[in-house]
Amino acid sequence: MVVGGIPLNFNQNFKLGNGPEFVIEGDEYNTSFFDKGPKFLHYGANTLLVNNIEFDHGDIYANLDAIIDAFRKGVQQVAPGDLIVANGDDANVLSLRADARTRWLTFGRSRGCHIFAADAELTPEGTAFTAWWEGREWFRFHTTLSGEHNVVNALADVAIARLRGLSAEEIQRGLETFQGIERRMEVRGVERGVTVIDDFAHHPTAIDTTLAGARRRYPGRRIWALFEPRSITSSRKEFENAYIEAFHQADRVIIGPIFHKGRYETRYGIDKMMSVATIVERLIADGIRTEQIDDFDAIADVVAREAQPDDVIIVMSSGAFGGVHEKTLERLRASS
Repeated sequence: MVVGGIPLNFNQNFKLGNGPEFVIEGDEYNTSFFDKGPKFLHYGANTLLVNNIEFDHGDIYANLDAIIDAFRKGVQQVAPGDLIVANGDDANVLSLRADARTRWLTFGRSRGCHIFAADAELTPEGTAFTAWWEGREWFRFHTTLSGEHNVVNALADVAIARLRGLSAEEIQRGLETFQGIERRMEVRGVERGVTVIDDFAHHPTAIDTTLAGARRRYPGRRIWALFEPRSITSSRKEFENAYIEAFHQADRVIIGPIFHKGRYETRYGIDKMMSVATIVERLIADGIRTEQIDDFDAIADVVAREAQPDDVIIVMSSGAFGGVHEKTLERLRASS
């Protein structure tokens, strides 16, 4: 198949030139204080992975269109003969197809993607899925990670690895050894039968997928969601309903203080800031025990006092959250 003069036969190893190969996942976050453009534009990727595009980082980008434009520049930078691996289930990603000058391979759950995942099985031990490659069943992969989002994440990595000449068996061995990274469902400790987990989630979509993954990993156990609205994005009023929907996957919710409340009020206005009180009221009305606590020590005290064996405490913030993780573990340890 040929589109715009570019061959789209992915059933053979994909070879680049003789120089170094750079595989980069597009991340719209800014380069530095002095350069507010996305850092991935500086790397000159041979293979650019574009996973999903949604509004985030409200202190850097005015709106979703500004973020899409940043990714458009990244897509346009990838030279002919190189590769873009794109999420075929994301409409914002697909809108950039016409900007690509090179091979464009799609991955996702939809059967129209070049590589798609079928028959996903999510268990406490991890995730399994069958990869189909250009319309043909290829291989059943297993990963130690949990959650629907990690099916798609793994699929993207599988696609890139295959195009670099790795066999399905070699890719599977790599997936088996990967135990995750810091601050992504990272178990910080277990005390008195209570599991305390740290996760970087702060955008409502990330919170939703994190809690959904926890439900799969810890079936039948009570899930606590501790959330610090720390980033500019997590304080925006427009995300109130999305947070409410995401927190419905928790059994107990505690929301900490808005990290930069004064700065947000000065820069954007209090009418633009998320109302924690509204989120708390709505969740309580829906039968989910929820409270807002400004003091980090008080949060740890509540968890240590009320948590039961087998409870799972997921601490979500883009920052330190006042050390709530360790404070909670210390109090649980002291009361055991």
